[in-house]
Amino acid sequence: LFEGLPMAENVVFVKHNNSDIPERDSQGKIIPQGAGPSRKIANGNCYWTAIALLVYGTARAWMRVKAEHLARLELVLDNPQHPDYQKYHFLNSIEIATMDKDQPVDLNMWEGLQWPSAWVNDEICHITADVYGVYVWLYKYNGGHKEWRNRVYDIKTYGVFNTRHIVLSYDDENHFRPMIPNDFLWSEFQMPRLTRAKT
Repeated sequence: LFEGLPMAENVVFVKHNNSDIPERDSQGKIIPQGAGPSRKIANGNCYWTAIALLVYGTARAWMRVKAEHLARLELVLDNPQHPDYQKYHFLNSIEIATMDKDQPVDLNMWEGLQWPSAWVNDEICHITADVYGVYVWLYKYNGGHKEWRNRVYDIKTYGVFNTRHIVLSYDDENHFRPMIPNDFLWSEFQMPRLTRAKT
């Protein structure tokens, strides 16, 4: 459990580790780790499993989430008259450093959405907000500098405030983890509005 986060000091969050997907037996009971098939989430898929858990309630929908992002990106980029065309064109021009069989490779957003287990950066949150009509809060956590260890060092938001809010942690700019408010219905929870006075 985590609390005391900037802008939500009195809210207790559950932060999912987002590193494995529980397997279930034929009766629906969770199979203990090590007793069944591998439950490990493949490297590079943590963003998709985090969003799948927040949007669909299960990390197993991660492939659907990634496909929905690709479909949205292609829909917008195929139509220069689309209101989001300029934004998506810019986002797609940013190359993201990822890995392919232990070799570094740079991919744009469109290439990364088609590449198995390609890492994404936080710019993908723009598309997530558009695809699902949500307001994304992203807490960047655990900076590389010693004085920022175990502290939030940046907050970003994406989307329209008057929609459903989802919260993510971006640990070490390497691993996305979903965060769910512990004492609220997470589907109805809203973070406070960001204002200059509050920041």
